[in-house]
Amino acid sequence: MDNRRDRTWRAIHKRVDATIDSPVEEEVNSAELVQRVISLYGDIRRVPYNEESAAISNLVNDLQSVKNAPHVEQIGISHWVAALKDQNQVFQDIFNERNTELSERGNGDVRSVRLVIDPLYEKIIERINATITLNMAAESVEAFVNELNEKIKYYKVQLSIRAGRNNKE
Repeated sequence: MDNRRDRTWRAIHKRVDATIDSPVEEEVNSAELVQRVISLYGDIRRVPYNEESAAISNLVNDLQSVKNAPHVEQIGISHWVAALKDQNQVFQDIFNERNTELSERGNGDVRSVRLVIDPLYEKIIERINATITLNMAAESVEAFVNELNEKIKYYKVQLSIRAGRNNKE
């Protein structure tokens, strides 16, 4: 939905720009006025979702105001503005629904789970290492273990770097 409303905003913007080159003076005047309104908001596609939604709501209200509606109609984008309003509302509804779903998720206590899982993880590691030491493991297991160990080393280094940066600040 965000992409859809971005495309609609871009279409409105391009239509206004194109109408400025119109041979009909009334259309040019209307397009210049609408362009001034749009330029007050800048490129609203580049801001965070909440800001974009608010900017679109305000822009649509400005364009549909008694003062600007005749100009929007003159350049033929009134139905596009209405579509942008609808798309923005659908996006806000989906966004709010998603936030509600996320708020209902439980916040697990990772430490308590780790206390249970870590001893099991250590036993799995011991068994895998034992099969490798006794040459009982398949070739793919040893390659997998080596690759996994490299990844673990990499992430330990990354965590150390991050911890050092955090301590510096």
